[in-house]
Amino acid sequence: MEFLFLLLAAFGAWSLLAPGSQFEIMNTLRYRDPEYHEPSSFALIMTRISGLLIIGFSVWMNFHMPEPPP
Repeated sequence: MEFLFLLLAAFGAWSLLAPGSQFEIMNTLRYRDPEYHEPSSFALIMTRISGLLIIGFSVWMNFHMPEPPP
């Protein structure tokens, strides 16, 4: 289960540190000319905030998950 939270935290760190590259990689196939479609500064800020929230959620869930029964 820790692997899932680590993966979620890594995705959140990617959102927090490089939202522009995340937009490029995740939306490359969506548009014919991906360089023409750039995210606004507000979209990048919201991506950073959501990355921070994802990291916080994954850390919180890692410490507050109940142990599975033996």
